[in-house]
Amino acid sequence: MIVLKELKLASPKTKEFVAALTPLGVLGGSVLIVSGADRNLKLASGNVPDVRLTSGEDLSTYQVLWPDKLVFTEEAFQKLEARLAAKKEAA
Repeated sequence: MIVLKELKLASPKTKEFVAALTPLGVLGGSVLIVSGADRNLKLASGNVPDVRLTSGEDLSTYQVLWPDKLVFTEEAFQKLEARLAAKKEAA
């Protein structure tokens, strides 16, 4: 699991997406990227095999079990923490 400060792209180009993830060493297996609603990121990742995107609000247990590697943005991780804390308090 990797947590990044942010993951934003200037344009919705697959080449730019691959260039952003290559230094992290996550490509080559299945990858789940948990981030905010960034349109460029969603469009750019569409052509990369075994890469899926979701948000911290929509993340499910199945999605966490699927990939070889998880990549979170700080914002998405904080939203997931808040969601889980609210569930814990409600129980």
